[in-house]
Amino acid sequence: MNSTHLPTRRTFLTLGLGIGTLALGACAPTTRSAPKARATYPKPTQSFDIGSKYDYDGPVRLDTYEKHGKFIPATTEHPAQNVPKPLMPDYINEYSSDGMYAFIAYWMEAINYAYLTGDLKPLDQVTDAHQTISSKIIKLYEEKTGWVIGPQHICSVEFETAGSHDSLKDSSIRERQSIIRLSPDAQIYNSVDGSITPFLEAIDQTAEKKAMIGLRYLNNEWYFVNDDGSNIEKKPL
Repeated sequence: MNSTHLPTRRTFLTLGLGIGTLALGACAPTTRSAPKARATYPKPTQSFDIGSKYDYDGPVRLDTYEKHGKFIPATTEHPAQNVPKPLMPDYINEYSSDGMYAFIAYWMEAINYAYLTGDLKPLDQVTDAHQTISSKIIKLYEEKTGWVIGPQHICSVEFETAGSHDSLKDSSIRERQSIIRLSPDAQIYNSVDGSITPFLEAIDQTAEKKAMIGLRYLNNEWYFVNDDGSNIEKKPL
């Protein structure tokens, strides 16, 4: 099917990304602790709306941004300028293919926005940004000791197959087989000593990883799912 422009959540949490089943490091690696009782979640009582427009395979894209001029990539002289800020599509909380797609697309672009600006607020609207963005990147911006150099879309997501489906392990989870990619050209610039480190090396991640993205719909909104089946809670704003 042809790819279109729009939004979509589970297996790549720490990519400096982290989510559920898969951890990409832009995504940072997830930690394991002693086993505990598995949380249980009800399956939505409403029917999932398959829709027609966005139930496709191919690259995921978002079309809703706040823009202030032409995007200027970062250099060793300055951080990225006029980075488009992702905006949530109005149907992002629908229990539908469109809503699921919108959630993942917004999440993806909120990650890119965080990498290029250090602003975690957009990402915190859909997950806990501190569980998603590498602590090295967060510290870089908090301490004003550098920035990320790279394209506007450092992180990208591609659906390998058309359509989502219920998880075989938990029917309250819907899944999409996907590929998560991180730009091999991105770099981290340290403004204190002038050093440059490859982005993938700094966050200990590979440029491409297959992921089963799993999302759960609860209380009229989507949540990413951890490896143990629990929801990844969103950070209160």
